Amino acid sequence: MKTYTILRKEGHLNSIMRNKEVRPFKILFYTEWDDVSRKVVSRVEETMEKVGFGDCADLYLCSSWNVPHGFVAFRVAKTPCVVTSRKRGVSKVDYLPHILKIVEAYREAS
Repeated sequence: MKTYTILRKEGHLNSIMRNKEVRPFKILFYTEWDDVSRKVVSRVEETMEKVGFGDCADLYLCSSWNVPHGFVAFRVAKTPCVVTSRKRGVSKVDYLPHILKIVEAYREAS
């Protein structure tokens, strides 16, 4: 089953970024007061199983309230946004239909 982890501290995000060559990541950036972001996060929660930070997750959820540094580090200006690590840098998707496709791909894989 696909898993997700909610990032609560900037240190967690920093350790994920340091290990991106070893362990690729996807981070869903969202805001808690945005209706669209809340709907996307609720889809993730109903689709995937939650695990703790120490475990390797398929997707990390990053709130603007808990980890504002992450938004600055990846230049996220619009939410929701999915940041995916690549061999050389990262790619960002902030177009809602593409984000929903990513979430649906997790649903089908589960």
